[in-house]
Amino acid sequence: MIVCLGLESVKGGTGLFYAFLGSICWAVCTVVSKRFVFDKDSWVFTGWQLFLGALFMLLIAWIRDEKYNIGDLQVWGWVWFIWLILPASVGSFGLWFSALRQGGATLASGFLFLVPLFSTIFSIFTLHDGLSIQLIIGGCLIVLSLFLLNREY
Repeated sequence: MIVCLGLESVKGGTGLFYAFLGSICWAVCTVVSKRFVFDKDSWVFTGWQLFLGALFMLLIAWIRDEKYNIGDLQVWGWVWFIWLILPASVGSFGLWFSALRQGGATLASGFLFLVPLFSTIFSIFTLHDGLSIQLIIGGCLIVLSLFLLNREY
């Protein structure tokens, strides 16, 4: 993270610390879930993981005396809140653990390289960002790396 964002951005940012801590937790959970097989479906495992994580975050909010007025949330706020819970959280992590179980950590994590590629493609079409030669070269390198990663020796 420091390499990507630079040392200056990490010095004063507690948000970056939490992002780093979240990355560490995700990595540990991936290793633990691969070593100790959960006897239920990966979707059940994901649901429990997110439920317990939400309780932990609620405890942190209570300790920090943070106040939220749920009554102020409008209809679209609830729509986006439910979107974050179901497809963006349960869906993505459920697919992640299913991919880990089927293909292994190396194969599954290799496809994470597609995240910046698709984010860039979506930003070009939806936000009208410009297309540069660097983006094209970067996209080709991602596709090449996935090809080399999945190639049979």
